[in-house]
Amino acid sequence: MRLWGVVAVCMVGRVSAMEPRTGRVAPLTKLVAKGLLSDKFLYEYRKNKEQYSQGAQELIGDGCRIIAREPELWRLLPATCIATLSRQESFVRSVAHHPKENLLASATWDKTVNIYNTNTGEAVVSLAGHSKNINAVAYHPEGHRLASGGMDSTIKVWDARVHKEITTIQTRRLAVLSLAYHPQGRHLASGNMDGTAELWDVETKKSVATLTGHQNTVDSIAYCPDGYRLASGSEDCTIRLWDIPTGKPGLIFTGHDLGIESVTYRPGSNQVASGSKDATIKLWDARQKDAVATFNEHTEFVSAVIFHPSGDFLASCSGDSTVKLWDMRMGKSFATYVQKKFIVSMAFHPDGSRLAAAPWDDPITIWSPLGGMNTTDELFNALSKDKNAPTLFDALKHYAQWLNPLSWRPGKQ
Repeated sequence: MRLWGVVAVCMVGRVSAMEPRTGRVAPLTKLVAKGLLSDKFLYEYRKNKEQYSQGAQELIGDGCRIIAREPELWRLLPATCIATLSRQESFVRSVAHHPKENLLASATWDKTVNIYNTNTGEAVVSLAGHSKNINAVAYHPEGHRLASGGMDSTIKVWDARVHKEITTIQTRRLAVLSLAYHPQGRHLASGNMDGTAELWDVETKKSVATLTGHQNTVDSIAYCPDGYRLASGSEDCTIRLWDIPTGKPGLIFTGHDLGIESVTYRPGSNQVASGSKDATIKLWDARQKDAVATFNEHTEFVSAVIFHPSGDFLASCSGDSTVKLWDMRMGKSFATYVQKKFIVSMAFHPDGSRLAAAPWDDPITIWSPLGGMNTTDELFNALSKDKNAPTLFDALKHYAQWLNPLSWRPGKQ
């Protein structure tokens, strides 16, 4: 399994900046109005314009990307692998990141759930109890519980602090293929091999609602950020939306030519992304039936899609052995990572700074963005060593003190 960091692209030079949405050059005053640059920055720039005329005068934050503009010069900082997790004994089917700690859980086909420390790459514990292959894992939003489900038709709930089994739910379904906790932890949803999705009360081990309508296996499920809808993707080529907690059916999305492998909700919105065996990714609006966008750069089936916590980027992995990062506003990919084998599952760190990717039968790997640099100073110090651009990055470092916090990365320096 691999963890990838979002690539930082720097385009440096003239006194202008590229608008993320349109790609057009925007004046400084417009950037100030948008809150990307402070008034103090604009004042200091105008006052010392001649002194810093050769430096880049803008830095636009875009989640984990930094964009500055200069004709004919691009800088690309490749993502850096920071950890390769201890080799698992069997195929990995699913991964989930702990919502608060540097821990990653994996569902494997050797009947165990493995938990890793993503900082050291070391295995923390292996949880045994399932009698057949495990297909799915999901952390409770608070992180104190971990659920797993598999081919033995059971869902096991584990105490994530002491790594002990708490309870087992006998689903009486053919198999459990996917799991998702409600955003407030009220119940647990499962996608099943018999074409149903089900809502479970973990405390009573009873079904709250059975969602029927799919004509084939339900391979993926995802809750809306507010918890009032559930999306289910099926081998019958459709995505269905369900009202929560009543379980009433809502919109049905059709448009994929082959089965749905993965569905995910975009944070802070009503949009759903789906990855299909037809090698396409589609973006849907929960308020209308037709897809609002289709991404078709993959050449083989799309095995998983997952949004960056900011909602600005989507990560996808495919049978073509690539992981792609997509800019949702531009509607195209801005980074592609080629792998030796195809990735079956991915998970972002809660702060969006790392991406874990799990190959079918290779070790899980963890990647960090910005070439492994996590602060503004680290980035500028590294780039200022480039003999082609010392003046530029001295200027950028000088101006960094006037950038508003969100112009770097959410939650970062």
